[in-house]
Parts: sequence; structure tokens; C-alpha cells
Amino acid sequence: MKPTATLVLAAFPLLSSAWQPGCAQNQAAVIPVNAVSTSSAAELRHFVRQSGGADSPAIPVPPETPGMGLVTGGNVAIGTAPERVEKLGQKDPIYMVEILAEVPRHTGKVDDFLMDLTEVTNLQWQVYLDATGRKPTQTLIDINWPDGKIPAGFEQHPITNVNIFELREYLEWCGKHLPTEAEWMRAARGDTENDFPWAGKFDSKLCRSGMDSTGHAEPVGTFPGGESPFHMLDMAGNVYEWVDTKFTPYDGFAPMTIVAAKKERQLIPEFASNMYVVKGGNFQRTSTFARIDARAGLPPMSSGEAVGFRAARSTHPGVDSIRHALRHLQPAQLVDCGVDEKDCFGREELTYDDARKVITGYRSLAFAHRGPEKGPGLTKLRTTSIDEPAALGVLYTTEALKMPDMKKSGAKNDPALPPGSYLLSFKGKGESKAHKEKRRTKKDGDKPEPDSGDQSTEKPGSDEPAKSEKDKDTKGKAAKDDKKDKKDKEDESKSGEEVAPGAAVPWPGVSSVHTATEDIEFPQDDDLILFINDNNAVVGWARNSAVEEVDLKKHDEESSDEKRTWKVDFSLDQMTGKRGPRFHLEFELAGPGI
Repeated sequence: MKPTATLVLAAFPLLSSAWQPGCAQNQAAVIPVNAVSTSSAAELRHFVRQSGGADSPAIPVPPETPGMGLVTGGNVAIGTAPERVEKLGQKDPIYMVEILAEVPRHTGKVDDFLMDLTEVTNLQWQVYLDATGRKPTQTLIDINWPDGKIPAGFEQHPITNVNIFELREYLEWCGKHLPTEAEWMRAARGDTENDFPWAGKFDSKLCRSGMDSTGHAEPVGTFPGGESPFHMLDMAGNVYEWVDTKFTPYDGFAPMTIVAAKKERQLIPEFASNMYVVKGGNFQRTSTFARIDARAGLPPMSSGEAVGFRAARSTHPGVDSIRHALRHLQPAQLVDCGVDEKDCFGREELTYDDARKVITGYRSLAFAHRGPEKGPGLTKLRTTSIDEPAALGVLYTTEALKMPDMKKSGAKNDPALPPGSYLLSFKGKGESKAHKEKRRTKKDGDKPEPDSGDQSTEKPGSDEPAKSEKDKDTKGKAAKDDKKDKKDKEDESKSGEEVAPGAAVPWPGVSSVHTATEDIEFPQDDDLILFINDNNAVVGWARNSAVEEVDLKKHDEESSDEKRTWKVDFSLDQMTGKRGPRFHLEFELAGPGI
């Protein structure tokens, strides 16, 4: 029998500036492992987050976020002093070279963020696979899940044998990100300089490491006494955790020279910019590598039975989705200025199963406009964007988007952009050179012009030269064009809709944003917003309903039709002056509202 879901709506609009250090830090109760159900709950909770607009008030306390805790921003001690390397490595060159990767000691800084209280579990991974129609990888089947199923009793063990690319897909599905090394260390250490998440020396009763190993990882949360200052569990031992930082030397790193067997030897870790850092040690390694500062590097395609991960989430709704979009699109137009994450519009809905302690679904609509950049005023922008559309920002949506303007202009089907990532660009009113060339090529049928001069002949018995064949052809085409224009005007009169030159061809009917490769035609006689996919192809367009040059201010948004239609106003930040172009965008969801 299918359970009836009771929706508990917890709405918490916030701005990243709304978080205040010193607030209640999500004193999340540790859930006993044996209290977690393996069957679906009768009640699911829906959590909604929405970014604040220009007039939104500050929110003084953090929102409830299931399975995560708030990590307040601040400074964090990172790395190891050179003088500790020999002692920690017990003067063994093999160990010393690993520890040398932590040198030098320095201070990092992070903003507020949310972090998973535990490593991501087998059960959570299975729910994700089922929700997306994915199948376990062969590696996972061969090592972790015989017959493609989680072994009984291992549901709450950390998921392992997943590589960076696989876990990024999971993170996009649930609207989170992989923490950076600095974020991970802030969550593990807080304001302290402790070697471990707890104060004092290593204690095998507070974690699972190679010092007292059972030969496998333990269920998450097995050692509640080893929690960090921010109540994160298993940040020492159990399994290594991927972080989103390349395994390269810290600034100020210098090799170390030691004397071994009466010979000098230079120690240099095998850094590589194509490897990622893993943190926290695991059930196979000694206490030295369970320290917060310990770090190792693995290629992104690597996986192992002792390597897992936990996820983080931005306090600003939509930012993580925008980062995923940027990774897909890699827009060259935004390389220098990026996007303005602090003025990002985001609306998110996360569904959580309390009994199983897993996320079951995530939906999002997010837009971030171009970051501060020295750019032209509105008048010049309109002119320069005719031939080279100006990038406005990045849109991410888990829902299909209706394209009403495309339908009005002649698309046979009801156009809808599939879920995905889009670069939004502005094209000013006027026919572009590319469109002129396309129109000329189509009109001439790709036939080359005659190489010789005028081929006209005199009409017998007349002083007037005869019309050339080219002139006759032009006259005939002009008559056809006049006839077509007359029909277009008649159609316009009947429908009451404007028929623009170069109206859209029928929607190509792509099944995925990632498979659309062909540009579509779009009107040339109006200001437009172009939707460009990750193949750098224009796959949709909308008329820009409003653009003006005004004083710069934060984005503002409103919705209607039960959150199906969204209107977003934003300024295009300029580095000079107080005024700049401000755009008005509208998004209409093809499905239910967010």
C-alpha cells in the first residue's frame, strides 16, 4: 500500500548576509544507528528555501535543514608547521613525505555553510539511484553490493567506491556541493587548533581507525563522543572523504632535506593538479592520518572501499545549483567576471524521509546574473549585442520551462525547454550580420554570383537595354516576397499576434538539453533573451519584456499561479557609475510550481 505523504512546509527565505555567528548552531540530536528505518516513511517533510529579494529582512537564526548542521564562517587553522614533520612521521621518510604535504601552517577563511552530520550512506545512495533511474556501477556491485543490492545490515554504512564524477551527479540531484578542504577543516576543527575533532590526544574509542580496526567501516554515527565543535560525526577515521580541492602544495611550501644513511635526501610529496584531496583518515590507516590536517591525493576517477564523502550546502538558496550549471556550461563570456552569488535568485524544495534519514527528492529554479564588470550603458549594449549577444547570467532548472513567445511566433508544438543549465544572453533589436548572411544564402540557394560583368542585351528595335536575367529573377522573387508579406499581415490581423521576421522554426523536439546541437531561428526586430545550452547552441528565446537604465540595486522577484510563473528583476552590475542596465525576466514552468 502506498503511504500518504503529509507535507510539512518549512519556508525560510534568507540572504547569505542574514546569518549571524553566535546563533544557535543546529544542536542536532545524534540519531542512534538502530533507530533508522530501512522502509519508507508514512510521512515525508518538504523543506522550501527561497532567496531574499531587494527588500527582504534579515533572518537572525538558521533554518532547519534535515541531516545537516550549520557551520558558522570564520578563520580556520590549516596545515602543519615544518618542525612537526619529523616527529609526526617518526623520522620515517615514507611517512614524512606524506605529512610534508600539510606544510606550512596557515590560516584560511570560509563563509557560513551547512554540512552533512555524517558521511553519505549506502541507503541514501540507493534512494538516489532509484529516484534517477540509475543502476549501481560494476565496481559497486563487485566490491560493495553483491547482486546490485545493499547487504543486509549495511544500509547505514558510508557509501564507498564512488569517484568524483559519480558523486557530483548525486550532489546536483540533491542541490548540494562537495566541501572544499577549508570548509571541511572548519567543520572538523571550528575555532580550535586541535589535531582531532575532539580536544586532546587520539582516542580509539572515539573513532574507527587502523589502530583498532574491524577490517571495514562502521555505520555512520557509531562514535557520538567524537563529534566536532559543530556536531559533525566521523570526521576522524571510518573512511576517507573527498573534498573539492586539488592536491597541490599550499602557498609557501618548500621541500625538506633530511639525512638518511649518512646521505642527504630531499623530500617532495607527489602533488598533482589532476588529483583531489581526501581527508579524515580511514579504518585502514593509523592515528597520524586521522588528524584534521592530514591530507592525501587521489585521481578523480579513483575509488576504494575506504573512500567516501559527505556533502555541504550554501546558506544562500540556489547557489549550489548555479555552480553546477557553470560546470556544465563553462561560459567563456563569464570567465573574467563570473556571476554574482550574493545576489542570486533561488527557490528550492527538498523532500526528506524522517524514518530512513534520507533525501528523496529535490527541485530547484535558480538564476545568477553576471558579476561586476566594466561594461557599456544600455544604449551601447543594445547596439553591440546585435551581432554578439551579451551574457546576462546563468539559469538552472529542474523543471521544464514554457516558451510562450516561441509558440506565438509560429512553433507548431508547445515549446518547452527541458530541465538543465542555460546561459542567458541579451540580443538587441536589429538584424545581425549572421542572420543577414543566413537569409542571403537561403534566398540565393547557395548559387555563386556570375563572375563576368553585365550580361544584359538590347531588345531589338528599342533604345532601352533588355533586363538582365538577374534583374528578372530579382523582380520575380520580389513579387513572391510581396505576396508572402501580404499573407503574413492577413494572418497577423486574424490572430492579433505580431509576426516577426525570422520567426522561430518548429521546436526541434530534443529530449535533453545535452543533446540539442542545432540553433533555432529567432526574431530580429525586438530585444530578446536567448537561451544557450551546454553545446553553445541557441535552443530557446523570449522577448525581453522590460529593460531600462536605472540605479543599481539587488534582484527582486515575485511569483503567481501557485509558483508556476516567476518574475525576476536584476541589475547588470558595472564597476563604474551608479547606474546600469536592469532587466526583467519571466520564467513559466511547464509542470507544477516550485
